[in-house]
Amino acid sequence: MSRLDDILEPTSKLKDNNYSGPLFLWDIDKTYLNTKFESFGGLIKTALERAHHKENIAGTAVLLKQLHHGPQEKSQSNPLFFISASPRQMRKVIQQKMQLDGVHWDGIIFKDNLKNLYHGKLRKLKEQMGFKLSELLWLRILLPTHCKMYLFGDDFENDAAIYMLFSDICSKVLNKEDIKSIFI
Repeated sequence: MSRLDDILEPTSKLKDNNYSGPLFLWDIDKTYLNTKFESFGGLIKTALERAHHKENIAGTAVLLKQLHHGPQEKSQSNPLFFISASPRQMRKVIQQKMQLDGVHWDGIIFKDNLKNLYHGKLRKLKEQMGFKLSELLWLRILLPTHCKMYLFGDDFENDAAIYMLFSDICSKVLNKEDIKSIFI
């Protein structure tokens, strides 16, 4: 099983290496779901909350369904993909919430915070830029070359800066030395 098979749903159009349509990529917390994890209490509430209690950012479920459907009368089944710094242990409840909302997804990547905790990498628990950027770069390598990615995020975890860096790396605006100077 490849890394892509591990994160893609079996019916995803993205398994076709010739796919050249749009791919809508979303963050989950504060972009799709109205999570409040700034405080310890909010973090605990978010972790323990059941799917039917999770609250959407207003209008996102409808927007995600429409992006998946496309502008044509017949559904285009445009791929929707999610990258979240939420822990993998939240996969089931987040997928249940998406099902309740009628939101289709082609793949979801979650952060493995339990692994970071186990290995004593406490700084990685709050670090999002390296995590999201590396996952985006992996996706760019694994996904069909000609799909057009549209990235949606929030300003809480620096998604705009992450997406700009990702774009600059993919378009070769930044060379290896530029990238090293950003992260070292």
